[in-house]
Amino acid sequence: LRNHSNQSGKPSGAHYVVLFIRGHIVLIYKRINHPLKRNDLVLVKLDFKSWVETIRRIALIPGDDLINTESAKVFGKVPVGFYYVIGDSTNAIDSRQVGLIKYNQVFGKVVWIMPNGFDNLHKK
Repeated sequence: LRNHSNQSGKPSGAHYVVLFIRGHIVLIYKRINHPLKRNDLVLVKLDFKSWVETIRRIALIPGDDLINTESAKVFGKVPVGFYYVIGDSTNAIDSRQVGLIKYNQVFGKVVWIMPNGFDNLHKK
């Protein structure tokens, strides 16, 4: 991975970061163009009080209806500047518990995953 320079020629920081999550190698692109799309996997910080970043899937984007799962009634729309994110596991903490996520809580977009990354790197 390499650093890129901005127009002034000064380094602007790495655009990509590699994470190792539960044995998978995950490549995250840090330069984000909002709004993102439904089903994009993103690196988010669910709570600014915590340093923990996690990967979640964008389920709803600005303009989508917010629906009460118990009554199946629309109770609003996702406003501009926010996403509704969900975890892929049934016990994940996500927008169902913490509410909508602001754009500035998204720190990157997943662009590549190597499942069982270390195992795959050592296979011949």
